[in-house]
Amino acid sequence: MKNNEQVTLWSVQNNIVMDTLREKGRYVVKKEYINHKYKEASKSFIEAYNYIAYYAKEVIAKPEDADYLIWAFRDIKWANRMGDDVLLRLEVPRDDVFFFDLRKWNKILNLSYIGRDEEDEKHFEEELKKMGIVDATSAFLSPLYPLQKRKIKDSWQRLFADEEIPPTYQEGGLFCLESSWIKEIIT
Repeated sequence: MKNNEQVTLWSVQNNIVMDTLREKGRYVVKKEYINHKYKEASKSFIEAYNYIAYYAKEVIAKPEDADYLIWAFRDIKWANRMGDDVLLRLEVPRDDVFFFDLRKWNKILNLSYIGRDEEDEKHFEEELKKMGIVDATSAFLSPLYPLQKRKIKDSWQRLFADEEIPPTYQEGGLFCLESSWIKEIIT
């Protein structure tokens, strides 16, 4: 049964997204957009985006034409604009949002380890240093450390830990952005 609850979210979008919303009434993220936007760094982003998209589609509906999620935040303070970006206040059906902890997600974006707690993270960092590895990202990107890469990737499951996320740290992923969800545009 579909939930009618609406959630307020904040999202930063560029002119291309806004033009697409005006023309088509909806926007989805395609893999080629990520490659174009991030160029050489796109491989790292694709790794993280593939990971979260795989799990998100188990929770929210994924349109066939969408490859990745669109980012939105419960707390406006995380919606940072650059250049000509606009800030959108959205009212989104709860059933269309995949919520996660933005602090853990940032670790995944950096191809880093998510510890069970601070002590576990410190222990992992010490393990890497003993091996002469600068940080988790270096281990992840190197073909020389498959066991460490596996530990890092396995730790990402903690993004989905069944724990209460304080609203200020709730990030939402949407497979589609509908123009009808936009309640305010701040330029």
